[in-house]
Amino acid sequence: EEGDGGQLQATVRATPGPLYTLSSITVKADPVVPTDLIRQNLPIKVGDAIDAARIQGAEANVALILPQQGYPFVKVGQRDILLDDMSGKATGAYTLPVDTGPRSTFGNLVSTGDPVFGIDHLNVFPRFDQGELYDARLTDDLRDALVATGLFSTVSVEPQQTGRPGPDGTEQVDLLVRQVAGPARMLAGQGGFSTGQGFKVEGSWTHRNLFPPEGALIGTIVAGSQEQGASGSFRRSNAGRRDRTFTTLISANHSNYDAFNAFTGTIAARWSYDSTPIWQKPLTYYYGGELVGTNESVYDFGRGMRVRRNYGIVALPGQVQFDRSDNLLNPTKGYRLKLNVSPETAVSGGVRPYVRTMIEGTYYYDVSPSLVIAGRVRAGAIFGIDRDDLAPSRRYYGGG
Repeated sequence: EEGDGGQLQATVRATPGPLYTLSSITVKADPVVPTDLIRQNLPIKVGDAIDAARIQGAEANVALILPQQGYPFVKVGQRDILLDDMSGKATGAYTLPVDTGPRSTFGNLVSTGDPVFGIDHLNVFPRFDQGELYDARLTDDLRDALVATGLFSTVSVEPQQTGRPGPDGTEQVDLLVRQVAGPARMLAGQGGFSTGQGFKVEGSWTHRNLFPPEGALIGTIVAGSQEQGASGSFRRSNAGRRDRTFTTLISANHSNYDAFNAFTGTIAARWSYDSTPIWQKPLTYYYGGELVGTNESVYDFGRGMRVRRNYGIVALPGQVQFDRSDNLLNPTKGYRLKLNVSPETAVSGGVRPYVRTMIEGTYYYDVSPSLVIAGRVRAGAIFGIDRDDLAPSRRYYGGG
């Protein structure tokens, strides 16, 4: 029709036909274990409307779940729906071919590309054992852990058929790790101002794989109005076990706060078992040792003036943290409990053993999707030594 202004108006009339429903569902596939594995994960049933989006979603679910249940090479074929136009029932017979491939168990890791990691170190990362039923989620977890090392520009993990027999009639599947090395060196810096520390600028240089595998060398310089110093550290990530880290440190610092002025040298070593954004652990810990030599100003009440004293300190710090929050980096609910214990010995005019302790609890409550209330309680105590015999830098201070 011609409307106002010479414009044409189109009128579309449609007459819907009958709503077709599924009269039967047939899956053509080799036998699987368990026998109803495919049918149970194809979420459609007789009588459902033949809706394209729903049927495609059901087929995608089969392609997703079967690789998690021992079938990494499953291929969902092209469906066939035979419509019944003769009986007047408006139904369709649904047939789906599925090539499951062999039921598989994990075999070996094999590698190609840049030799960033050898096979020995690659075998630190999997959370599965050889002979365990194949699960694509564990393959994805292995790939994510390799990405998290930061040493690859690209890395992939792909199942490969081997033809080797596995347990319970399965076939062993090797995982092919394709490695492409990325830049190992990193420069970083940060700066700012706080009422407790004044102005502070920090810069660091890191070579993340100077001592393969994952042996990093880190140099740090700190310059500020109340703190200056330099440190060098060696860090071995995934040291014999995934997420376990060994770190050694040597540092020299000058601190100038209202409470004390100190020139401090430290040598330390630490083992830690950490949470990561990939795998948040309910229980983490660290333990280690420290040798500290420090020259500090301290107020002498007998003389009524500040004097400088030398302190030597041997410490065995440790921490245990129990984490029941819902997210490592952005928690919205749950809680965390942390306990620090550090048996120490001070050498300054005699040997004085003592223990520094600290306990901390944090709670998160989600009031709404955009508002979280977080609260923290912390209490610390030092046992076995008088305050004036303890180096000021090892004391606890309120405020800040």
